[in-house]
Amino acid sequence: MADMTYVSIGSAPTVPAGDLARDADGCCPPAVQRSRIIVAGDLRSTRYQRITTALGFGGEAALHAYCAARDLL
Repeated sequence: MADMTYVSIGSAPTVPAGDLARDADGCCPPAVQRSRIIVAGDLRSTRYQRITTALGFGGEAALHAYCAARDLL
């Protein structure tokens, strides 16, 4: 069970307050985040600001959380 989720709709990354690592563009690359932080959608990179890609990242985040909860990673 997640403690919180964050949704941002727009064309520029809007990063929530907290300990997320950001790059020069204001995005939060998944490779530099702490464990158990799942970054999806437009927060990942400025290259992927499309709805279909964001949906794919959301599915990837859900699968990652599922596997982590069952120690499958």
